[in-house]
Amino acid sequence: MLKTAKREIKKAKVQTRVKQLLEGSIDDLSMFGDETFDAVLCLGGPLNHLLNIKQRVKAASELVRVAKKDAPIFVSVISRIGLPKTILVGFPHEMKYAETHLETGDYVPGLNGEGFTAAHWFLPEELRELFETQGVEALEMAGLEGLSSHHEKETNRLYKDQEKWKMWIDVLLKTCTHPSVVGGAEHFLLVGRKQG
Repeated sequence: MLKTAKREIKKAKVQTRVKQLLEGSIDDLSMFGDETFDAVLCLGGPLNHLLNIKQRVKAASELVRVAKKDAPIFVSVISRIGLPKTILVGFPHEMKYAETHLETGDYVPGLNGEGFTAAHWFLPEELRELFETQGVEALEMAGLEGLSSHHEKETNRLYKDQEKWKMWIDVLLKTCTHPSVVGGAEHFLLVGRKQG
């Protein structure tokens, strides 16, 4: 991932704006002092790969600890409710996992290595509670793919007609924070603020 980051930073020509790249663990940010950052972003679902609830609590605590007072905090995860649709559309041979993970949100791949990496899938209320108990005011939650979740081809096809594309983008923006869309998207985002 560090090699990928270096490549993408160079491609975007932002080398002078990146202070450093570090390898670490989300549940141990001890390399940073308290209240170091003006904003904290935890994107791409790293919280999903902490299988133990104590690890997830520790990671949330660390993300909040390194944020300055009143700093915005952005956290995205893979949705427990959206995941069965992902399995249906892209991995029907994994259907046995669609039902079993719904109760606990925990997924452990088969002994033969099939399936996705071990993970915990979140419910929106679960993510909100995880951060609110760490002193974060939840400002908003949004379904990242919104109504386009699992409709990549159809969404991309609209781009050819800019009038329809603009209408669809407007619909996505108007609906992405509705609770039914948040939970049903493949990924959702918590936008919060560290309370002072």
